[in-house]
Amino acid sequence: MDWEELFQISDIRILFYLHDNHEARYSELEKTVIKTRSVLSVSLQDLTNRKLIDRTVKPTKPIQTTYKLTDKGQRLVQLLISVQKLVL
Repeated sequence: MDWEELFQISDIRILFYLHDNHEARYSELEKTVIKTRSVLSVSLQDLTNRKLIDRTVKPTKPIQTTYKLTDKGQRLVQLLISVQKLVL
């Protein structure tokens, strides 16, 4: 498995956004991080399946879906920050 198979750039952008903002609604991520719905949906599903983010659906009207990093996601972002510091 190579790096391209591990993560898409959209996955990394979402992880860093959630790290900086603690949680975000789907609409917020769509407006600020990933403009294309299909790419955003695939990335969120992949990150959820990998247990890097948690998805919470609030039964309000309209329904609100929020995302936040799991502990595993937090650890991964910290590792990515360490790699970034080494390179920059």
